[in-house]
Amino acid sequence: MSVNFYPHLPLNELEKHVIDQSGKPLYGEIDTYQMLFSDLTKSQHDWHVWHRLHIPNHSHSYHIQKTEGEIDFLILSKWGLLILEVKGGPITLSNHQFFYGNPRNDNRCQNPFEQARGYKQSLIEYVLKQKRIFCCEAVALPHVEYDIFQEDHPLFNSEKLWTKKRASHFNNSIEKFLINVYITSRQKHIECNRLFPEYSAIEIEKLKTSLNPQTHSRSLQESTMEWLKIDNLEILEGLIRNPKIMIQGPPGSGKTTMAKAFIDSKENKKGLYICWNRFLSVRMRNLLNARATHNNIEVLTYCQLIRKFEPNIPIENLLNIGNNNFIEIVKKTLMLAVESSGFEKYDFVVIDEGQDLFFRGVDIVLDKLVTGGLENGNILILYDLNQSYFNEYNSSAEVADILLDYFTHFKLNKIKRSEQSPRIRELTKKLGDTLNFDSIGSSLNYPEVKIKKLKSLSEVKNYIFQNVLKLLRTPENARSGADYILLVESGILNRNTRTGEDFKDLFLMNDVEELNDDNLDTLFNILKYTTPLKFKGLESRHVVLITREPRDYNISEFYVGVSRAIESLQIIILGPE
Repeated sequence: MSVNFYPHLPLNELEKHVIDQSGKPLYGEIDTYQMLFSDLTKSQHDWHVWHRLHIPNHSHSYHIQKTEGEIDFLILSKWGLLILEVKGGPITLSNHQFFYGNPRNDNRCQNPFEQARGYKQSLIEYVLKQKRIFCCEAVALPHVEYDIFQEDHPLFNSEKLWTKKRASHFNNSIEKFLINVYITSRQKHIECNRLFPEYSAIEIEKLKTSLNPQTHSRSLQESTMEWLKIDNLEILEGLIRNPKIMIQGPPGSGKTTMAKAFIDSKENKKGLYICWNRFLSVRMRNLLNARATHNNIEVLTYCQLIRKFEPNIPIENLLNIGNNNFIEIVKKTLMLAVESSGFEKYDFVVIDEGQDLFFRGVDIVLDKLVTGGLENGNILILYDLNQSYFNEYNSSAEVADILLDYFTHFKLNKIKRSEQSPRIRELTKKLGDTLNFDSIGSSLNYPEVKIKKLKSLSEVKNYIFQNVLKLLRTPENARSGADYILLVESGILNRNTRTGEDFKDLFLMNDVEELNDDNLDTLFNILKYTTPLKFKGLESRHVVLITREPRDYNISEFYVGVSRAIESLQIIILGPE
């Protein structure tokens, strides 16, 4: 069989041609080029390799700041396309950020896994201009001879990582590594009943024609990000020309506002709004019920949707089972529903806080419930991967990548929720960028953000009484309990202390009660409490967050809690008892 490189460079002249802007050789790319040439020329398969493929535009799907860019290596085979992002030299990972150098210096580099996914989306949107094509991605760190990542780290998939250290996993063959990436990536589609046949010689030739390197830049259309900064939501009409849209953005960036505008455009259509959190569904149902135009949209949590078709499933079972078992229940339930008489599909579906549903078979649900299915249905998905449960971040990211094959994707970056409190907005952005508490530094010294470290429940109770309840009980105070929310880390709300005292005893005070469906939107002067995870998707003018020291196991929930605040934020860190 054969391998073709575009362009083909003599191996003994790579140091002359593969250089950076200052003229220095890029040995990461050079060594990878040589490995690919050596292995693929001996292969039993046909390969086509583009080096430094120019992309005239970048997708708004990822944090890629350039307007143009180059894919380090794009590889075409009978199994599909593969983007290989290369970082040369020593690379380290600290506080969930990638750095050049070992030991770590201050020269931070972009997350190569996110960068590869961004290039994949750009390639599909601006070069190939089609969705139904199999394309996966991988990362090569050819000079890394040590283990710098944990196998279960949420920032990457170990099956998609090539390093000098990990080469032995593939018998030191980069070809075996590439084939393994194809297989594992395809398996994710197979698990959701989607099959991609191998490409024929004719199909490969068509792809080769599409991938001829672009040598010119083209004028950028008006940036989608600029569109989304416009307050007038009529701009949404420009987005919904494509019936399948995914919008990714941090808390407070306007995703739910976009959902309401999307629903407004579907008057008299049969719609379904799905989310994971019960309180978010109650809030959205209340908002939509207040508008007579939306009597034909059903608002359900994901578990409520499953139980609609199979009422005998206890809700506790759905909340406590693993992801694989959950997906099996979804498959069986929907199969029975489709086979039953009277099953009617929805004209459109909105998925809010989609990161909580990605790894629970939401694509299977969409394919069955919406007219036109996953490929042609009218669907809006809103999500933020940073709000995934931290140990499920990687699963959510992988499913999001799979769904991107079907959707037009936009990424929002601006946080609008706390416009009048820029320090809260800055803190939220820093946490979202790093998912690491230590990186925020002096952000907590700002007036809108107060932090207090306390050691006992009695100290916490006294703090809440002095700094919140006492204020609310003052007649001349303009604030009420409806302006506040107490968010308690879920890992500690129901735990027993060493003294046998339940943490909920903290809230056995007058004018304090747990948030529920009935008091969610009441204006009574009552201070309500719940967990950040249950409050996800909602917001409050003033937030009091009670948490343990932020660490890997709770940083995602800490991030969710911080991002709920509009005007002020108080953080109580409960230390050793």
